[in-house]
Amino acid sequence: MATKSVLSNVDIIKSFVFERQPVTLDEIATELRRQMASIKSDELARERYVLPVLRAQPYYREVEGRWQINKDDLPEYEVLHEVMREEHRLLYERDVRSKVAKKLGIKVGAVVLDLEKADGLIKIGSHWSMADWVLVNDQAEEVLVQHGNGLNEKDLLKAICERFGLDPTKAILHLKGDKQKRFVQDRKLWYLKKDFEEKQKKEPEQRMTLPELKTGEIDMALEGSFLEAQVSRGDDREFSESAGKAKLKKALKKQAQEILEQRDSGTQEDLAVKLSQVLTAAGVDEYGVKSYQRVEAAARERGLSPKERDDIQGFVDQLLEQETVGVGAPLASVVNAPLSARKIQDVLRLKYLDYTRDRAVIPQEYYRFMIETLHPTVNDSVLHPSCMEGNLTVELLNYLHDRLDGAAWALIDDDSSIEIVQPDSSRYRLTSKDAGLLEKARDKFMVSQVDLINHFLNYKYTGIEADKVLGHAARVITRLSGYEHTYIVSQDFLSQLPEIFNHPPNETNTISDRFDRIMGNFTFTQDQNLAANYLDESLTLLADGGQLGVFVLAELVKLLHEHGLLGEFLQGMAVTHYIKLPVIEGRHEVVALIIKSLDDEETPPIISAQVADFRSANALSNALQKESSGSGMYELVDPMALTTLIN
Repeated sequence: MATKSVLSNVDIIKSFVFERQPVTLDEIATELRRQMASIKSDELARERYVLPVLRAQPYYREVEGRWQINKDDLPEYEVLHEVMREEHRLLYERDVRSKVAKKLGIKVGAVVLDLEKADGLIKIGSHWSMADWVLVNDQAEEVLVQHGNGLNEKDLLKAICERFGLDPTKAILHLKGDKQKRFVQDRKLWYLKKDFEEKQKKEPEQRMTLPELKTGEIDMALEGSFLEAQVSRGDDREFSESAGKAKLKKALKKQAQEILEQRDSGTQEDLAVKLSQVLTAAGVDEYGVKSYQRVEAAARERGLSPKERDDIQGFVDQLLEQETVGVGAPLASVVNAPLSARKIQDVLRLKYLDYTRDRAVIPQEYYRFMIETLHPTVNDSVLHPSCMEGNLTVELLNYLHDRLDGAAWALIDDDSSIEIVQPDSSRYRLTSKDAGLLEKARDKFMVSQVDLINHFLNYKYTGIEADKVLGHAARVITRLSGYEHTYIVSQDFLSQLPEIFNHPPNETNTISDRFDRIMGNFTFTQDQNLAANYLDESLTLLADGGQLGVFVLAELVKLLHEHGLLGEFLQGMAVTHYIKLPVIEGRHEVVALIIKSLDDEETPPIISAQVADFRSANALSNALQKESSGSGMYELVDPMALTTLIN
């Protein structure tokens, strides 16, 4: 189960008009209905979702009944030159899009940009550059001849500009992409390759060993469903053996070959290899069926650019200048600690009163329990209101990354989509169009864990935190945890929802988007009405069959029940999990609550449990995954008996 799109009607219309212009109003409405299942008629699409957007945005033009976009009025083109000059380096197109999205505070998938039509930009190989920039790789060679001990990139560029009288704002280096392969980097220093190789010959060689390949057991039912689906797909599509061999041959580049050799050298088989063996044993023509490839292991990106490090340190310094208002680790040890997610949280505890006063600070172990119970995938659309410091988002991303370890992928639907099979038996196709990911899969036969996490962040995830300090902290903590470009906005969930998704503002704060998973910390200790409003708003945004996983104060549930509001909130919904946590911070009685939107199905029993500590939360999670109702870890309660759990 997955919604078709989490892009707003504004983003879909802009992208469609830009790519297909000029287009008629009916064509736009048809495309919008195709991508947004919640719109029930063409008339509704035209009058409510298309025309207001076309009339509100200055970059749309109507000429003889057809609509088109004036690119110079698009925000993307307005900030493009600024982004390029801030980066001051050659960029792939995907990197340009990512930087523009960050500059505008939107998702990468919402960026509309054709660099071929951008004024003042030129393409150098596969990269993009400002037209007035000068590539100084040749000058770098002359300078490095005189610096046998190497130079970092900043000092190298400075030396080049001083020696050759160049403008530092227009001189750029592209050492990694040098066509003549003249340069090599060791740690942060750059050397001439020939000098570095001579230096290495004088030092003992250090041999690298390949990491041991990870494997997992294959569920036989999964193999059967996989084989059945592949055979049925192969019957109704022609795919010649010669064409298949040509595509495979294209992929046999050095890097891909090395990966295949690493796989062959393993003593155990991974998921992709096992699935291929199932096909072979069944006599299925390997060229007539799209074979599965392994999702390549890829570590999270924890390295920070100098600019990122300076920005984060500036944020920390601003907090440290405030008066100490909380209790936590000794201030001196916090100040001297290296940059990390833990340091940011410690600083918040000491210096930002609203962090610990307005909501309960839930330990990450309970966040992890919530994510494991919701069991999301990278194909699920996820909304996260009330992000706080971002720890729940980090647990979500860690979970998704880990579940892709050892997974397999395949191109399907004439190479227009990607299907994923995880070792935990989750199987799904990516429903959001990601041209960059598809291009990499088709051309290189490689998809990594990080590629799929980036797909999720660009197309499926939205975080919201009304507190601007905590919103900033959430973006910093997710970045320090290894995840770039996490879309977390500092806006009000209850009044600015349309703006968050690039909809025109409206008085009712409604949007057409629906989400497979919604999660958050709704323990608003100072305002139970606020918590109730967050809960109510979240339930209206669930897709059919979707799940809401939230932390709330036990007092809130009692108040809703006593005032007769709980039944109203739960119309068409069912409480599936009611888990009582131990008292948080010695004062907050918190419940982990999971509510499911019923999709023409019977109301399931409620899973009820009392968690005593982190260890019991982990044991409960394991019992739930194994469906061990006889373990004594939890009870199955009749839905009509919800009142007994509340009281």
